[in-house]
Amino acid sequence: MSEGFVLDTPEKIEAARWLTIRMGLRTQVRTGMVLSRGTSMIKLANQITGKTDRTAKAAHASMNELIVQTLGQEFDQKL
Repeated sequence: MSEGFVLDTPEKIEAARWLTIRMGLRTQVRTGMVLSRGTSMIKLANQITGKTDRTAKAAHASMNELIVQTLGQEFDQKL
């Protein structure tokens, strides 16, 4: 059985948050399903990237660009 992993630093926690937001945007683009509680994924992505994207597709591209720049090419995710 796998031991899993631990997010034990603020940097790792923030990276996991970014990856989760990007996955939410990807799901929204692919299926049209929108998170119905709390702040929208697009708004969260805009707060992180500092951009003013209006669509989930544009917000995903901005988040993906930031993640690749920060975490590396192995975290690249196309729609």
